[in-house]
Amino acid sequence: MSGVPKKSKKELFVVVDSSSLRELREHGDARFPVEVLHDDLGDFHGHFIPCHWHEEWEFSVVRRGRALYHINGTAYRLSPGEGVLANSGVTHMVHPDGDEPVSTLTLIVHPRFVYGTMGSVIEHNYITPFTSSAPLAAVLLHSGENGGRVINSCLEAGRIYDERPYGWELKIKALFCSILFDLVSGSREMTVGAGSAPETERLKELLNIIHSRYAEKITLDSLAAAVSLSRESCCRIFKREMGTSIFSYLADYRVLKSLELLEGGRCSVTEAATMVGFSSASRFARAFREKMRCAPAKYAAKKSRSL
Repeated sequence: MSGVPKKSKKELFVVVDSSSLRELREHGDARFPVEVLHDDLGDFHGHFIPCHWHEEWEFSVVRRGRALYHINGTAYRLSPGEGVLANSGVTHMVHPDGDEPVSTLTLIVHPRFVYGTMGSVIEHNYITPFTSSAPLAAVLLHSGENGGRVINSCLEAGRIYDERPYGWELKIKALFCSILFDLVSGSREMTVGAGSAPETERLKELLNIIHSRYAEKITLDSLAAAVSLSRESCCRIFKREMGTSIFSYLADYRVLKSLELLEGGRCSVTEAATMVGFSSASRFARAFREKMRCAPAKYAAKKSRSL
């Protein structure tokens, strides 16, 4: 739940796509996709955070006042010291629950911060089942064993993020790995199954092909033939296990592989598009904006200034 300052007023705005409600603001960046915010609902336009969603997890701990969260259509009332997780891709909004001012600690973290490389064992075995589980659209964090540990870890991550001692990125990484272990281990019965062994092996084969040949032209026919499946079965298995389509995953993977080319200034946008397998610079730019929420040229210029 992030705010973008409007210079003429002391109001914060959540900038969203009007048709999809997806938040347009980037949280952190590709190198460190984490942001910690100390939100006061009174600072936001209308004194509330409107409905929106993003790919990142959003952990929120109420520090003062009572807050009313609407997550995926369900209302949750939280008191100081209580928290909630809005899972990846889930709509959420926050209102004060009464007249008292409300302040929260908000931690926005992309799942790849924990799983690392797309298609990794961590992503497949733990993160995708967790983010794909409908009952886990929201996870309340109370003072119980797991919930209490998660809240304490969130508070510690917030402190480290603000103070930034030596190695702060590593400390925050370790905390979020611990947080996700507590959440995943405490909700195993509500996560999507890992699938049958034969289908899991087929998925591994598909991922190996994508990861090794992403720069080449890849067709559904060639993928299906390589793993001895029909086109329909190939799509079904991938969608169920990875939570996205084959070609959405491939486009995202290509975009992520382009980042090092753009950040290092090794090649132009057109050259990067060709090197990672896009058929044209316009297709690359469209996929890049969808994934990174900015144009590739703007991203390259921004990273060049920060070096």
